[in-house]
Amino acid sequence: MRTLEYRGNATIGLGEKPIPEPNKDQVRIRIAYAGICGTDMHISDGQHPRAKAGLTMGHEFSGVIDKAGSDTTFTAGEHVIVEPLISCGTCYSCRAGFPHVCANLGLYGIDQDGGFADYCVVPAQSVYHLSDSVPLVHGALVEPLAVGVHAVRLSRTKVMDTVLVIGGGPIGFFVATAARQAGAEVHIAEINPFRRRIIEEMGFSLFDLPADGDMTMRDEVTDGKGFDVVFDAAGGASTLRSAVDLARVRGEVVIVAVPPQERVISYTPIAFKEISFVGVRVYEYYDFKRAIQLLEGLTIELSKLYRVFPLAQYQEAFEAAKQGNGVMRVLFFLGEGATL
Repeated sequence: MRTLEYRGNATIGLGEKPIPEPNKDQVRIRIAYAGICGTDMHISDGQHPRAKAGLTMGHEFSGVIDKAGSDTTFTAGEHVIVEPLISCGTCYSCRAGFPHVCANLGLYGIDQDGGFADYCVVPAQSVYHLSDSVPLVHGALVEPLAVGVHAVRLSRTKVMDTVLVIGGGPIGFFVATAARQAGAEVHIAEINPFRRRIIEEMGFSLFDLPADGDMTMRDEVTDGKGFDVVFDAAGGASTLRSAVDLARVRGEVVIVAVPPQERVISYTPIAFKEISFVGVRVYEYYDFKRAIQLLEGLTIELSKLYRVFPLAQYQEAFEAAKQGNGVMRVLFFLGEGATL
């Protein structure tokens, strides 16, 4: 079968591997679509410490059950998506019911072969049915949407809150989508012209981060109080400081993006405004299920968010994903010649 592999030394390339066989508690999926995530870009640049040469990349993918193990309830032909987390089951977090923050957390596409291939074998417990009303191409968006659902669910966001999302990339956009579904008034801060256009077309309000402490725009949209919840989905050097400045007294700052470097902020405004901080890591079972339900009911035109490439054009696809101009999410189509 075809694969897109990390070859080491900051290089990726097409390869061939045998079609894997599922064990009795596993299923084999014929991959339809797979998305390029920021993590995949880090791997391709040789910046991910766990990725080893020979790894089949990709952890955001949808497809069709090709073969099901005898102890599973799946049947061939069913449309599915995969929750790519790999938890140890024995550490404190796993035993306490929080396997998504496992002390030894791994992912398909990072620690084991993933979805940039014709086929992938995964445990049946990691597989979710995809409704017939959700196209397989949209199924490849469930994983990043689940991150957004998880971030909003961990926050105190409630109906009628005024919320700011800093960063209008794919994760920020899905955080905003989940917050709007929760009943909040959502504003997004983003500087990329293409993303700004898409954000407005999708019905969100744009917000410009203040320069030199000018809070005029904040006061206009929040009636002078500041935002109830601010999500930092950018992870920039100054975005966390902006989040603190823009939050209201006893507001909340939710850290969604993992910054590439340590960030220094003053504790004084955090203490004086009694601001709460929440950290976010991936998602839980409920978030994945809820993300699927959200996709079933969303009325926005999701096709504006992504561009699809055949696997053979992986170089162009990764370049488009890294540039971020003219596209929110880049997907591979791997269903050539297959019955999907």
